Amino acid sequence: MTMQPIYPHVYSDILAPEEVQAHLQGMVERFVSTFTSGTIAQFSVNHSTTALEDGRILVTLMITGMFLPHNAEAHQDAIQPTQN
Repeated sequence: MTMQPIYPHVYSDILAPEEVQAHLQGMVERFVSTFTSGTIAQFSVNHSTTALEDGRILVTLMITGMFLPHNAEAHQDAIQPTQN
């Protein structure tokens, strides 16, 4: 079984200060649900926040990692054709 990379996913939004925490959590949950066809082995989440002059906050979230496809044998067949 081969681990597959999760290429960096970057999300950015401009939010009111009271929206930041819930929005970060929601973005991570949506990302994880994207991989429900596989089992995530490990991933990392990095985020940064920047205060804007108008009081809103620029939030940037980057997620990377590796996952094991749910059906690894089918995945291998898809990337390596069988020879008869």
